[in-house]
Amino acid sequence: MTPEITPTTTDLVFLELMEEMHALRVSGEKDKATQTYETLWQCGTNAISLEALLWAADIVMLRGKFDEVLAICGHLEEMFIDECTDLQGDLYRFKGLIYRFMFDFRTSAAMFEEAKAFYLHKKTPSKIADIATNHIEILAHLDPKTAINQAPKALRLQKEVGCNLEQGKIHTAVALAHLQLGNLDETQASIEQAIPVLEADNYTDGLARANIVGGLLSLRRGDTALAIQMIESAVKEFTRQNIYPTLIMACDLVLRHHGAQSPLVCDAAQQAEVAIVYQDKDPLLRRIIKVATYLASF
Repeated sequence: MTPEITPTTTDLVFLELMEEMHALRVSGEKDKATQTYETLWQCGTNAISLEALLWAADIVMLRGKFDEVLAICGHLEEMFIDECTDLQGDLYRFKGLIYRFMFDFRTSAAMFEEAKAFYLHKKTPSKIADIATNHIEILAHLDPKTAINQAPKALRLQKEVGCNLEQGKIHTAVALAHLQLGNLDETQASIEQAIPVLEADNYTDGLARANIVGGLLSLRRGDTALAIQMIESAVKEFTRQNIYPTLIMACDLVLRHHGAQSPLVCDAAQQAEVAIVYQDKDPLLRRIIKVATYLASF
């Protein structure tokens, strides 16, 4: 049972609550996690409350509220302007994730480089490992050969810090990289490596993203029925959690490109477009179309 949170709650309890909320977030219970993150932000001590705000903002980002989340980043930048801390690195890493899911991969990569500089300066192994994962995920789009070549180092870093979930994310990214290069057997092997790891950590978002790559592979192999099944499974999970509207829209466009019919994905994509809140929405929509087009053309 979650204890009552007050301004006098100890830091140890705050940290325990953060771990509990991370587990809820990973398992897809984002509404519950958000409520506690926001309470921690209001009642926590400085470092803990700022970290809680970042995690609450992460869920705002996942739901496509890009204007709101960029405003939060602007507020935090003002607070961190003269500091060199892990939290400042976390802010850059978070901005990298925002631009990643707005499909602005080059800006995302630049933000990850900024984060990496802070983490290396502070010598924080777990965060150095996490930023290595993010680099592989971005390189899977920008430079698939380099993503594949650098993945073993990223996996080693995650093994050293004992994070299985991040290893699953790396395998998924490598699968996408192999798919872009036409390495279908390697794509299948990487997906098969990713899924058990993601299942073991109950990482529902990650499993859904792996299913999208599996769906793309099935399209490439000509198995449209299986592709629709896998992509629908991912979209159902995203819809259940009310997350990843840009990914949902891209999935719909990919299926349409192949002449595949999925009323479920089509309806979800229409709702997803409405859910996105971003002042430069037209360029964002063009990037979604661009990414879906190249994903469909592997």
